[in-house]
Amino acid sequence: MAIRPLPITSPGFRGGQLGRIELLSDADMCLQRVAAVAPAGFGKTERIAGAVASPNARTLILTHTNAGVRALRQRIYSKEVPAFSYRVATIAGWCESWVSTYRATTGYSSFAELKGASPSAYYPRVYAAMKKLLGCEWVADSLKSSYSRVLVDEYQDCTMTQNELILSLSETIPITVFGDPMQGIFYWTKDDQLVNWGCLNMPIRDMGGKPWRWINSGHESLGRYVQEVREMLLPTLDGRDVSLTLKTDCSDVQIISKDELRKWQPERNDGSAVFLSTIKGVQNGFSNRHHGFQSNEAVDNPEAKEFCERVDSEVGTDLALVVLGFLGRCYTRMNQQMSSYVRHLKNGDFDFRRISKHSDVGRTLTVLESHSTIEAVWNIISAVNECKDFRLYRGVLVWEVTKALELAMENQTTALEGLELCRSRGVSFRDYCPFPRLSSRTVLSKGLEYDTSIVDVSSMPDPRDLYVAISRCKKKLVLVSDCQTLQLRGI
Repeated sequence: MAIRPLPITSPGFRGGQLGRIELLSDADMCLQRVAAVAPAGFGKTERIAGAVASPNARTLILTHTNAGVRALRQRIYSKEVPAFSYRVATIAGWCESWVSTYRATTGYSSFAELKGASPSAYYPRVYAAMKKLLGCEWVADSLKSSYSRVLVDEYQDCTMTQNELILSLSETIPITVFGDPMQGIFYWTKDDQLVNWGCLNMPIRDMGGKPWRWINSGHESLGRYVQEVREMLLPTLDGRDVSLTLKTDCSDVQIISKDELRKWQPERNDGSAVFLSTIKGVQNGFSNRHHGFQSNEAVDNPEAKEFCERVDSEVGTDLALVVLGFLGRCYTRMNQQMSSYVRHLKNGDFDFRRISKHSDVGRTLTVLESHSTIEAVWNIISAVNECKDFRLYRGVLVWEVTKALELAMENQTTALEGLELCRSRGVSFRDYCPFPRLSSRTVLSKGLEYDTSIVDVSSMPDPRDLYVAISRCKKKLVLVSDCQTLQLRGI
């Protein structure tokens, strides 16, 4: 078996000096359990899809997000793999399906008891219940008869609780996990820490491969640049500080200052583009200033929930101020051009007769004086959306709120209940209209690929955020920094 020497003594896993790790072979994927290190853009999804395509094996594939499920299904479908030979699901969804079906076996008499008083404890309970089911002989027999092996994607995002579950599952079915500790950017979770790759309790292999993301786009040198940066950052995973000098020896890499960023605009041949920062205010500020960019939003954005709660509780001028304040954070020039209306509302009146600007919006606002209804709020948003003087730059958030209000009217519920119904259906505006130019936080960018990435380097003191951000590009990388050399602390 070929062995590739790594550029440093440890491949960046806290918990031990691994020196050299062997390349992952097909035989390794038949072991009871094995972990494969897979850098971004090196063909991990293709390797998984290829493994599923092999005959005489039914495979269970687990990952973390619905977006990841869709990506895997699309890649496997492109290989014309029969649908009966695999199943793709999120770890949480797969566990929920078992636990909800055999809840009594796990010791829970009802779903309400399983959910408990604390929503944050729900999934840990589900994983613990699934682990209990795995201890049942009939469950093990059922899994053995259903699947020949299990593949787990994005393992760097697994928590300690999920890792214990996967280890229990590997006692029944052979498991191969794929991941990259350099992409473990959900490190801020407090209740359940990310798994430590130095303590996986399974052999670790190098997936190998080439920077296919960049080779396929005709920019292999950019892929080598990203790979080189990753290798320089790896020691931070062992707690060592790193001094990283930003280089422009690759023609596809550009470095600009923060002042230059304000005037920066994508060139005609830049294609799709994503701006990345770890700071929400910087992210939204960029999409506000740069025409054509839309802000990415968290799936459970608290702003939408807060807005719906206030729609349900406020009336009259207070409700009007809530609506204008919300829209002012989503449309350009709203706060400035609607300031006259805001002054009247703060004085407690709807007398807009002397205000000529945006009278259509003003008329919808006056309805709230006598009818503080969900329909009236929906009409205000519609009027603002039709105004050509305002540019929407947080389309995902406004779409979700608008959809929540529509569902509330349709089902005669509160706005908050409409939002909960909208989210329970798992539908996002991005499913219908993926944005060619996006402004995002790094934590929301996992799995995204764009022709051009603009990276706010100064907002990324954690090397894992930096690596994830620079690896989103395919053709061009723009680094925003006032310093040529970065000092990154060990983790």
